Amino acid sequence: MTATLDTATSATSAQQSQRPSLNELRERFRPVFDAIAHGALERELNRELPYEQVQLLVDSGFTALQAPVAYGGADIAVADLYELLIELAVADSNLPQILHAHFAFTEIHRFSPQPISDWWLRQVGAGKVISNGMVALGGPGEVEQTEDGEVYSGTKTYSTGALFADEIFIVVGTKESGMPLMYVVPAEGAGVNRVDDWDGIGQRLTASGTTVYERVALDPEKVLDIESPAGLLVAPAVLFIHAAAQAGIAEAAVRDAAWFVRQRKRTYGHAAAEYPKDDPQVQEVVGRAASHAYAAKQLVRQGAADLQGYLARAGRLSDTTSPEYQQLFTEAVTDVNSAAAAVSEHALAATNLLFEVGGASVLQRERGFDRHWRNARVLASHNPAHYKLRVVGEYLINGTTPSPDSFVRPVKPEETK
Repeated sequence: MTATLDTATSATSAQQSQRPSLNELRERFRPVFDAIAHGALERELNRELPYEQVQLLVDSGFTALQAPVAYGGADIAVADLYELLIELAVADSNLPQILHAHFAFTEIHRFSPQPISDWWLRQVGAGKVISNGMVALGGPGEVEQTEDGEVYSGTKTYSTGALFADEIFIVVGTKESGMPLMYVVPAEGAGVNRVDDWDGIGQRLTASGTTVYERVALDPEKVLDIESPAGLLVAPAVLFIHAAAQAGIAEAAVRDAAWFVRQRKRTYGHAAAEYPKDDPQVQEVVGRAASHAYAAKQLVRQGAADLQGYLARAGRLSDTTSPEYQQLFTEAVTDVNSAAAAVSEHALAATNLLFEVGGASVLQRERGFDRHWRNARVLASHNPAHYKLRVVGEYLINGTTPSPDSFVRPVKPEETK
């Protein structure tokens, strides 16, 4: 494994000049997103995991976009990635969540080179999908020393995307610093058993289930370190991928609301018009939902631009204990938490309003309209806003700066219940 990123980073300005524009990216990937949208409702109703759709994203080069041009990627801007993730979520919100660890941790390696970064970016550029196994179930597991090296045994839950991945990074313990000790292992390697037992009310096709590791070999060259300045921003990066998914969900809900009203013939005797499409009350409901969807998208756009700036600033720093870094981290957490919490509120509002545009027929299971609210609800609950807003409020009131390790510490087993 190469220990530096000289090849990938020496021509940064040249790579940026080769970056495709956002319009070019949209033109390239909208046919892909359209193909993914086709059959999304049927997959939801039949609970068919989107293996083909993930592969379509790989084959089209979508999963490689963050990698340097020299490694097969496009080195696209952070803000452009989030624009595309919103559009992907409109097509199928399961896909951004399936790939959230892939995109978030790749972002970290772009801005914070470490020994494994060169390997990671080459894998991403070659079309490999990388997932996570971070949350312990029933205990953190154990590392055992054998004649051939260390092996890990343990069980992880909420292993989102693991069934679709080529590589998985797993937490195998805690370092002396209190930060998680992580290794990257092959998803189809000996001893890795991925189980599709996710039974949440929404985001049902993300395969966010259990992964069991039985004496899985740990490669000492594939230790994943997130104690770098940019690495500690992985939590905001992950959080905002979920926000992008919620913004896409809100837009999809508005699309379905407008379609439903446009073709609906039945209404009520006390309605304001003969057809729902001409009823000012119904029009106002759809308009209000659109307002929430618009606000969610704009918040994600601004937040992504902010995150890009924070990552770039962090990449120029070396000391995570310096006042400069603490201020940067505080600004990043405050801005991203505030935006993400607001996105959740707007997405839930937009998806709930969908049920106000019709009577019982809007509730029919075959329409699948409920999936929008369920999916938005799961993403909102996955990152409870009140915890994040408390951090913001405590800082604004008392000047208490957030601690980076509190956002990336290993999750305790009892927290998975």
